[in-house]
Amino acid sequence: MLVALYNGRKNTTDIIALEPDNPTAYVHLAIINMAYANQEQSDEERKHFLDEALQLYEQAIQKKSNLASAYYGEAVVYERMANYDQAIENINKAVAAAPNSINYLYEAGRMLFNRGIVNVSSKNDSQIAAPPIDATTDTQTADNELSANQNTSNTRGNVSMNDDLRAATTIFNQIIAANPQHANATYSLALIYEITGDTANAKKYYEKLVDIVPDQVTKDAILQKLSTL
Repeated sequence: MLVALYNGRKNTTDIIALEPDNPTAYVHLAIINMAYANQEQSDEERKHFLDEALQLYEQAIQKKSNLASAYYGEAVVYERMANYDQAIENINKAVAAAPNSINYLYEAGRMLFNRGIVNVSSKNDSQIAAPPIDATTDTQTADNELSANQNTSNTRGNVSMNDDLRAATTIFNQIIAANPQHANATYSLALIYEITGDTANAKKYYEKLVDIVPDQVTKDAILQKLSTL
């Protein structure tokens, strides 16, 4: 893995030397830095690579001001740093730059979801989060890759439907209106309703999810979740 990252970094650096005004090359190099951060055990080293990634995303934006992938990358870095306000500000810029992207819209909802519960989840054993995407790329995790067996019992009904969760709910409903088979948006709605104590709606969306996901293992996990509601 490290050899591949080293070679990728060297090749991308060579491209930047040849094409210094190519914004995509800076984004690719930032992604490589984020991958390095994933490999690091030291908080200091991890922060070093994330800071470098931010600088590279900024350079990409300087080359192309409406580059959605760079704003998205910055949002993910800020989220990694637990700077949720800045993360949401940047993902909104990505959505504005690419208004037809369901992936970026989903990410906006996911980050609002996570900010909406961060204070609650930090006080509980259960760490609840909307389904993530691959944070080092611009591609959403496959819709059937869900953590449907998350333990949410410690927060069930103990989270208020705050402004962030309301905004996330609006976004996820917007996505489902455009794509009724969007499993992650469906799952995220089920989670919101579960943790806010709206059992009827939680069941409704978990039941929809059973019909959406293709593999039996995930179906069984969702059915197990339903049995606890």
